[in-house]
Amino acid sequence: MRGVRFLLPAAWLLMLGAVFLAPEKSGPWLLALVLPMAGAAFFLPPRLLWLLAAASSLSSLYLIRVEPLREWLPAAWVAYAMVPFFLWRKARRTEGALAACAKRQRQLSESRELLLGKKRKWTSTARGQEEGISTIVELYGISKRFLATLDLEEAIRIAEEVLKAEGAHLAPSRRQECLSVLREDLEKGRLSLEALSSLPGPAEPPGAERFDILKGQLAMGLRRVGLYQRVQESATHDSLTGLWVRRHFLERLAEEIDRSSRRELKLAFLMVDLDFFKRVNDTYGHLVGDVVLKEAALRLRRSVREIDLVARYGGEEFALALPEANRLLGVQVAERIRQTMSQTNVRAYDELIGMTVSVGVAIFPDDARTVEDLIEAADQAMYRAKALGRNRTVAGVSQL
Repeated sequence: MRGVRFLLPAAWLLMLGAVFLAPEKSGPWLLALVLPMAGAAFFLPPRLLWLLAAASSLSSLYLIRVEPLREWLPAAWVAYAMVPFFLWRKARRTEGALAACAKRQRQLSESRELLLGKKRKWTSTARGQEEGISTIVELYGISKRFLATLDLEEAIRIAEEVLKAEGAHLAPSRRQECLSVLREDLEKGRLSLEALSSLPGPAEPPGAERFDILKGQLAMGLRRVGLYQRVQESATHDSLTGLWVRRHFLERLAEEIDRSSRRELKLAFLMVDLDFFKRVNDTYGHLVGDVVLKEAALRLRRSVREIDLVARYGGEEFALALPEANRLLGVQVAERIRQTMSQTNVRAYDELIGMTVSVGVAIFPDDARTVEDLIEAADQAMYRAKALGRNRTVAGVSQL
């Protein structure tokens, strides 16, 4: 390309020199001057091309005095006039090329922005999907932990860990208050869970939605444990007094007798019956009778040790098993129960009801070696106490 740029001006100079050296014979050379200029239109800058055209025109005007050249001058001038046309065409093509290039550049920029927008959208969607999947996995993990336990303490501990990890915006005192209320509600058999639902979520919407889902997850898990606790409670405890039911008590009694037999220990069994309870129901109604039964159960529970077994055996009868208790200890506990029952009247609505009990005591293995025989021995002792005037304790053949 650089060689062509030097060759074209050189050719033009040679032709122009030939015109001036032999003007009479250089008509064709005068016309041929346009050839380097035409070539220069594609290879040389426009300024140089204009310079060649101007020099050629001035040279032709100078040579107009030469007679043989006059007939060549019109054709030469026409040829020289084509030089601006070449320049215009070149400029138009250049402008068109630049416009097309600019248009293409804009299209490429728009395509790039469109692709970047789609990429950002896809990235945002993928990130949202990843976060959604992560949330689902975490929720599944929480559900799995709740499904693995039916223990109330364990469920509360899981809830505490989840609230501590996910409820960083909550004050520790507020979180602990919520857990305390939850524990109290579940222990009492209430499943409303207002304390959990009242916890506020984070200020930002994504965090708030996540926290609401977690609260729902905790609510479902705790509700499941609470329902199980209620079922267990109803299966093993009397709904009125809160004491063990007869079936569960007999199962535990059999276990304690087996343990006492293996370790050669004694066990005291007490049968307690409320005196004249039917008269209370007939006189004051069953609602008052229920209050009396509840108070009797409460006093029984307060009169024995934590390891002792207390049950509502049926109606107004209660059964107690005192592990590792001999006859003397059994009679002492029976007397404490009898005195506790008769010391103060029971307030039932607007009524004050006096309460006494008859207690029968039997000792394993002195009086019986099986569950059935032990219950029969205590039952016979209790009926003997009633026959002797009620409000007394009978242990085997002894009367106190």
